[in-house]
Amino acid sequence: MRFSRMLGLVGALFLGLAVVAPSANAGTVLFTTSGSFTSSGTSFANYGGGNTLSFTGIAQAVSGPNGIPLAAMFGSFDLTAATVQAFSDTFTLHITQMFPGSGNADASADVTGNIVFSPSAGSVIVNFNPISAFPLFPAANINGVQYFPDETTIIASVPGSTHKELNGVVTLPPGTPFVPLPSSAWAGMALFGLIGAVKFRRNRMAA
Repeated sequence: MRFSRMLGLVGALFLGLAVVAPSANAGTVLFTTSGSFTSSGTSFANYGGGNTLSFTGIAQAVSGPNGIPLAAMFGSFDLTAATVQAFSDTFTLHITQMFPGSGNADASADVTGNIVFSPSAGSVIVNFNPISAFPLFPAANINGVQYFPDETTIIASVPGSTHKELNGVVTLPPGTPFVPLPSSAWAGMALFGLIGAVKFRRNRMAA
């Protein structure tokens, strides 16, 4: 009885390893982002009247099949709207790629805002220029990896604060290697889970 249960656990482990194992054409990109507004030269812009907009960068690892769009996050915006005001600015998304290869590139965006009193909602639009649109118009290309951040609309009302992620997709060129660390970590967790389960079952049967 114990032997059959252990075989079942071992089978489950190998099934889990098969699920996390990458396919032959899978790859990984590792990158970080930061951003700055032209009006301030930093990641924080103050438009007066208590209206501010800031950007927080991110470190990201994206894995998946080469040549197809893979969902990615490029950071996030935080808008504080305190008074009625229209404004315009430009924003630069800086992407630093660590793998595959190394390099960096800037993706420029126009920022336009129209903040109105609640309950009517205004919006701040971050529109990349030149346009960022999959599959023909990447905002940045680093060692063959193409980056497509989305046009982003941040809904604003006065007074109020809004947090909005900057999402998009990336595509990996053919031959991009896969970084095995995430799979190794999952495999390790599965292995420890197997050992714990075997010990738990043994203790219950011995009791």
